[in-house]
Amino acid sequence: MYLRKFFITMLVFLPMMLVIPSVSLAEISGQPASDLINDRRVIIKHADNQHFSAGEFNVQEIESRQLLGDHYSLVRIPDAADYSAVLTEINQAPTVAMAEPDYTRQQTFVPSDAGYDEQWYLDQIQMADAWDLEKGSSDVTIAVLDTGVDAQHPELTGRVLSGYDFVNDDGDTTDDNGHGTSVASVIAANADNQGMTGIDLKANILPVKVASEAGEGSVYDIMEGIQYAIEHDADVINMSFVSYRSSKLEQQAVNEAYEAGIVQVAAAGNKGIADKGYPAAYPPVIGVSATNKEGGRAYFSNYGDAVDITAPGEKIYSVYENDQYALYDGTSFAAPIVSGVAGLLRASHPEWTNDQVKKVLEASAVSPAKTEWNEHFGYGQVNAFQALTTDLTDWDDDAPDTKAQAKELKPGQIIKETVHHSMDTDWYRVEVDTMRKLTVELTNPSNTLDVTAEILAADGPMATMDKQGTGGNEHRTLIVDAGTYYINVNEKHDRWSDVPYEVSISTGFPDVERYTEEINDLAQKGIISGYPDGTFRPGQKVTRLQAIQMILSEMDVDVAQTDAPNPGFTDVTTATYGYSAIAKAAELGLIDGKEDGSFDPSGNLTRGQMAAILVSAYNLTGSYDGRFSDVPNHHWAHDQVDILAANGMTTGYPDQTYRPSQPISREHFSVFLYNYVNG
Repeated sequence: MYLRKFFITMLVFLPMMLVIPSVSLAEISGQPASDLINDRRVIIKHADNQHFSAGEFNVQEIESRQLLGDHYSLVRIPDAADYSAVLTEINQAPTVAMAEPDYTRQQTFVPSDAGYDEQWYLDQIQMADAWDLEKGSSDVTIAVLDTGVDAQHPELTGRVLSGYDFVNDDGDTTDDNGHGTSVASVIAANADNQGMTGIDLKANILPVKVASEAGEGSVYDIMEGIQYAIEHDADVINMSFVSYRSSKLEQQAVNEAYEAGIVQVAAAGNKGIADKGYPAAYPPVIGVSATNKEGGRAYFSNYGDAVDITAPGEKIYSVYENDQYALYDGTSFAAPIVSGVAGLLRASHPEWTNDQVKKVLEASAVSPAKTEWNEHFGYGQVNAFQALTTDLTDWDDDAPDTKAQAKELKPGQIIKETVHHSMDTDWYRVEVDTMRKLTVELTNPSNTLDVTAEILAADGPMATMDKQGTGGNEHRTLIVDAGTYYINVNEKHDRWSDVPYEVSISTGFPDVERYTEEINDLAQKGIISGYPDGTFRPGQKVTRLQAIQMILSEMDVDVAQTDAPNPGFTDVTTATYGYSAIAKAAELGLIDGKEDGSFDPSGNLTRGQMAAILVSAYNLTGSYDGRFSDVPNHHWAHDQVDILAANGMTTGYPDQTYRPSQPISREHFSVFLYNYVNG
């Protein structure tokens, strides 16, 4: 018979969080440190339709309950073998897609002096108000991946489902450490006027034993535990353990749980450092740091980019052994508070996705820093009442999350978009008709986000945009051929913000290095065009025909439909290239022939002649206060150049000359025309 409300008054010592240092394989070659790798084991993911033969590498295959199917093997490298060398050899085998050490993970609580202080944190997160709205549902299952759960404990009577022990490969999930039962009681202890009260009063606990009596759990067992939670329709997974080594295979398991729609919660760690702890730092997981009674960051709690949210984690009242209770410190006990609130949200909104539950948990959190996101508090401390009363933002107009549905982005168009949730990714499509200089701009006014992007061709990645940090803008220019291109925008640290970013593109000519704004503007308006090879050839001289073609294009004159009379130039016939443009320009009085009666379509246009054409074409008037030293009053082009300057279309050269006899280049003509078009 358990004695209720009996509280021990002694220092409770349970295994402390194991810190796994960041070391290279070279540092653990030969005899790996026992606190890094589980019994010299290796997790092997098979290549597609391949079978791994342990005998070929003289390694021992470990028999295990194969929830991971035929796609993985677990092997042990003999003590006498060089661990790093054998691991490298296995990774190079054609039958292997990936092989990693089976690292250990451990719980993340730090024991504290015991003392009865009740559950102060329930008031701090407004549980009484929350329970008036939602007490939970027996249709909700919260998987506790830990040291097991004592299903017979009165605090958990009737709430614990049958689970599995992946440490000993059997169905006995008895907690031989105590950590898992303590965590489960924070989530779901019965509200029976005795002992303690959990956050979710009706959810079922699915015990998944992935850690031993010593509190050590291997990556392989955790992967199987996650798969077990998926197969048993868990709604929430709580992971109160940490390591400072990431695992691609473990992350794949986490991603599979995300795809299955499960909310995943993990402790950030207790080293009081900014280093990322795993699995809390994996993108789909809600990483939880701890606060103290005053609402500040607990002295032991990790912080930094991996933190999404905080919860009380200091002197948390929980069950100890059988009839006893204790106060615990640690992110291990902050995480289950968040898991319990997630269970209430799943009960209240069974139609919500895991992304939506995570967003509401974070959006409703209370930040002591008064910022949207902060490295010490994430989005703030969880608040159960505010979570249950926060409306879900509308994501209907969100940019597509898949490449196949990418939203078209056109040159000159600016799209404002919001990173709605931590896993949000936005896809855009760009169509390019010929070789072009493609420039992508990302404008990010949010101090929460580090917006990055990947630029892709139809057949794969081309470039990334990730030079600036949080709150910075990104810019990238590429030379591309004709085709379809994609821009995938995401947030580097898997955060969200209500402050939208802007994405825009411009396309230009690959050989244009200056006057890009002027030339690109006219090209986008269809006033000028490049050559069939996609170049603009900015330094090339403008011919008389090209000049009138560009002006007629700016004036929106359709020369193809012209019925203008033959201008009678001696070197122009109806078969001459550009005849219609020449005839229309002559009819409009934009041009005259030469003294010999010719037009000379391919002849160079001087800067003086260009001034005369522009003044005539646009009926420009005005008087310039200054003067150009090489255009005196008696010069034939003086009045036309003077009028151009009066209209802000030219300032001449720095030496106060205009150089009227100099042939004008394509880039300079574009600048003159741009200045007129844009006032």
